[in-house]
Amino acid sequence: MILWRLHYAQGQDIFAPDRPGYVIASDWSGVAYIDGEYKFYVPYRSISGRQNVLTTRDDRDVNNPGPFYQSHMTVIRQMLKGAKTFTRPPSG
Repeated sequence: MILWRLHYAQGQDIFAPDRPGYVIASDWSGVAYIDGEYKFYVPYRSISGRQNVLTTRDDRDVNNPGPFYQSHMTVIRQMLKGAKTFTRPPSG
């Protein structure tokens, strides 16, 4: 039997009454914050010229992103700190 140890995954009970009102999602190319109003995507590398993207939940551009950044800065910092796990070479 093989037991996998996931040092790169985090999770929360999606049925818990005190769960946060947002999700942090990631794939090989970037990490995203998603809630009932916004989607904020940060690519790990901008090799393809991709940049951070902030849209509404229905993928419309956010004309004034300032209020989003001000009210979500704490969780965005935590998200980016966690994303460093995928952008640094593994240590020996």
